[in-house]
Amino acid sequence: MRTAISIIHWLALTLWIASLTAVAATAIGVFAGLGRMEIIVPEVVDALSKDHEAMGRYVAGRIVNPMFLLGRVIELVLAPIVIITGVLLGTGRSSWTRWIRWSLMSIAAALLLWQGFVLEPGMNTALEAYWHALQQGDQTLAQKHMAVFEQGHVIAEPMMSTRWIVLMLLVGFTAIPTTGSEATNAC
Repeated sequence: MRTAISIIHWLALTLWIASLTAVAATAIGVFAGLGRMEIIVPEVVDALSKDHEAMGRYVAGRIVNPMFLLGRVIELVLAPIVIITGVLLGTGRSSWTRWIRWSLMSIAAALLLWQGFVLEPGMNTALEAYWHALQQGDQTLAQKHMAVFEQGHVIAEPMMSTRWIVLMLLVGFTAIPTTGSEATNAC
């Protein structure tokens, strides 16, 4: 039973990290690539005055935003699995590694929940309003909405990076073998 729990734990933890990594790498690639292309988007050309870089960012945002949402849903599914299996596996470990692992799982979950349910709803509302204002040709209103989005983005980006680092530390502390008779139960 412990082996099955260990497999589920490692798989969920690996997929959680992969989800964060994939979304971040995709966003970097899409924004870098589309920002350099000479894109003309008829629905926002009035607001952006044929600013190809801004139009590239507009298209990149439209592509990447649903991916961030999907990534967050994946994280919200995997986080409880990692925590539950981590708690079940922690019973045979020394107290200091168990405490560190539980702390890291708690920190990662708290960051995820705060970002997903407190920070991002306002960011998504501002982003949708920004897109709508651009489509209406109102550059001034669009910039106001983008400023609101950017206020959240400067917090969200390092929060994702911090969550990734915390999860990588969790990998390290999960891999620490136990000592003595507990070594046969190590995950």
